[in-house]
Amino acid sequence: MDPIQEELLYKELSLLPRPCYPFPDRVNQHIDSLASEYREWIDTDCDFTSASARAAYKRHRLSDIAARAFPSLSLEELRPVARFTSCLAIIDDFLDKADAAELERVRNEATALLLGIDDREPPRAGFYRQVYLIRQDALAIVDGLWGGEAIQRGGHAATA
Repeated sequence: MDPIQEELLYKELSLLPRPCYPFPDRVNQHIDSLASEYREWIDTDCDFTSASARAAYKRHRLSDIAARAFPSLSLEELRPVARFTSCLAIIDDFLDKADAAELERVRNEATALLLGIDDREPPRAGFYRQVYLIRQDALAIVDGLWGGEAIQRGGHAATA
């Protein structure tokens, strides 16, 4: 598009009514602390991606998804949600060209970690360590035995 056409397009667009979000724009008070942790997760556990991809993920601040979706949670409660959303978005990008066998292998390993079927922390940093930490973070905030049982029942129901 040449510059004149682009200028005309933007002029026309400026005349349109601006969308209005009808709900309060609430953001969790821990958004910046969570973003700081998120950048550490990328530095520590995303060495399977390129340096330019890691820099892009840091700019994207995928942890903000959790902070905007759950404005009232504590940092401890936000952490597993942020790990889940950011970790799975990153691995989705990474596995974009993977074949079905590789996707199934990753799914099986991640599922075993999330459900506690494999309850050992992965020996080295990376995607699977983040998946393991999602479960550990979630278990740390569950109230009492009922919560742990609910997680176990939910996990087993999902695999049955």
